[in-house]
Amino acid sequence: LAETALRSYADREAWLRDDFSIAHPTETLISDRHLENLISNYRANRHLSPRAFQPTPKQRAENASATSFVIVDRAGSAVACAFTMNNNFGTGRMARGTGIVLAAAPTSRGKGPTALGPVMMHNQNSNTLFFVGAAAGGIAAPTALMNVFARSVLVKEKLSRAMAARRIHHGGAPDITFHEPNLPKSVTAYLRERGHQVAVTPVLGLVNAVSCPGGLPRDPGSCTIMTDPRGSGLAASASE
Repeated sequence: LAETALRSYADREAWLRDDFSIAHPTETLISDRHLENLISNYRANRHLSPRAFQPTPKQRAENASATSFVIVDRAGSAVACAFTMNNNFGTGRMARGTGIVLAAAPTSRGKGPTALGPVMMHNQNSNTLFFVGAAAGGIAAPTALMNVFARSVLVKEKLSRAMAARRIHHGGAPDITFHEPNLPKSVTAYLRERGHQVAVTPVLGLVNAVSCPGGLPRDPGSCTIMTDPRGSGLAASASE
């Protein structure tokens, strides 16, 4: 996950413009060819320095003023949303007569959508939903979501266990693999042996997710809905 995150943030430098527009077609960025090229220099026994990428990742001010939610119904319809007002309480001002707090203007200096990226896993052929997730928490939000997604979908862990597991993150700059407290010592030793410089940080992202291993609407009993125990969100379900 650390090496995958590093490559993703390095790749971002090639396609994300300062005004948050995308320099390349989105279908190119998620194509099998592009993804295979990104991982082609991966070696299981060693960490690759960010300096090996062109352009090299640069340290950006990221927007931590965000939140997220996910919603599903028994028919398998779903919404995954992450959004921001670009600052705590936006501008801090309310539009007169509306009760609406105004968002701050986005900038490339830590006020924008770069850390937002919800995920949905859905089989279009069978119209079956398996996973919905969204996250907040600045630069670590996408990697926090991928930590949960990988454990839940790829490793087949229960969502509660995937959500509680200690997370890791590498944002490309600085060249440090951050991890949450109490990550197993065997994991930190594994990372160090392969050349990672590691550092502890209290929390990596806040995730909201719904996992349905049996698929919706086929097997609604398989679904679990969770909000991140690291935060103070709410997860609720209703039978009607």
